[in-house]
Amino acid sequence: MALAAAPDAAHHSPATAGTVALVGPDVGPDVESEEWQATLRHQGQPYVLVTLPAEALARGAVGDRAPSVVHRGLRSTARCLHAHKVTAIVPGSARGVELADQLAEQLGLPGNDPSTSELRRDRGAQAAAWARAGLPSARTQPTTSLPAALRWARFVALPELVVSPADTAVCVPARVCRAHTDLGLAWTHMRRAAHHRGGSRQVVLQERVPGRQYTVRATTADGQHTVTEIWSLTHTPEGLLDRSDLQPDSGLLHRSLSHLAGQALTALGVRHGAMRIRMAYHPERGPVLLSARCDVTPTHPRPTTRLHTTRVALNAPADGVLNRRLLRALLALPTVNQITGDLHPGAVVTQTTNRNTSPGQIELVGGPAAVETDYQAIRRFEARGLYAQFGEAL
Repeated sequence: MALAAAPDAAHHSPATAGTVALVGPDVGPDVESEEWQATLRHQGQPYVLVTLPAEALARGAVGDRAPSVVHRGLRSTARCLHAHKVTAIVPGSARGVELADQLAEQLGLPGNDPSTSELRRDRGAQAAAWARAGLPSARTQPTTSLPAALRWARFVALPELVVSPADTAVCVPARVCRAHTDLGLAWTHMRRAAHHRGGSRQVVLQERVPGRQYTVRATTADGQHTVTEIWSLTHTPEGLLDRSDLQPDSGLLHRSLSHLAGQALTALGVRHGAMRIRMAYHPERGPVLLSARCDVTPTHPRPTTRLHTTRVALNAPADGVLNRRLLRALLALPTVNQITGDLHPGAVVTQTTNRNTSPGQIELVGGPAAVETDYQAIRRFEARGLYAQFGEAL
């Protein structure tokens, strides 16, 4: 395992002299791959989208500003990308991992071994790989059978289990279960979500590891792993992301999480590309691996001053539209640094059920007290009607 120190202004958007191919980008205007595309456009970097036929129809309705190739076969898609002078291939979402690996191999471009693609998308396969490597990871059981899930739960006899789809491309909040009745309901819900959104019926049961959760973002080139950012995560009682706080890039915690992240990426066969590794810091066991997925958002350069950075996830409790007065007040908060999402007065929002249905994120940068004050203000704006009902005066 090779782990390099992160540069001061780490940035993992795939800048290249040729064209970048984004493979299997999610559809819709407010998803992670859209931010990456916006960054590429800002840099003047040519790129092309590689979509599956069903996704191509949905993207046509959205209206992309980049050329696209509809994948209908490996050789034909590779020929099209060669014609576009593609020199870098990256997944546009977790759904694009396997195809991106295959296309990179077909074109002789930097990429990962297609025989290991499952390790970078499937939570059950990840847990097995980490266990084989002797790395600290949460006890995990993949299954397509509810009786088998119940038997495993009785065998491990853990106080709490987390149930989620095995496929990291399926974007639904995990459910925490404390009883067999909870497990049955959660398993049925996750199995349905996994099948409808990912095509697989596989569900994973995982021990709920106590302690703060973290996301470690890393890039890899020729097997050399570089940790670019570490964020602590806070979730709502419903399992939605509440806020992320950027951690200092030095100290014992950073070194501990970075070291384990490098080992985890090596065990998953990562030779190239950007990944997010989610882990929890157990009060006695230390860092424990939970899952990993491809990273499709850019890492922006950070201020050199030691300011606190928090990303606040907006969570709409119901469908509605953004209230003009409250949105203006929110965006005028003194520590607001960056906005992600289509946030303008009257914009239609849907009820937040996962990260892709969040109206957006607000990045706050400043002193810790100032950031906390503005975070609390954002939550007050939400409670007071930021998401107005249809027909209400804006």
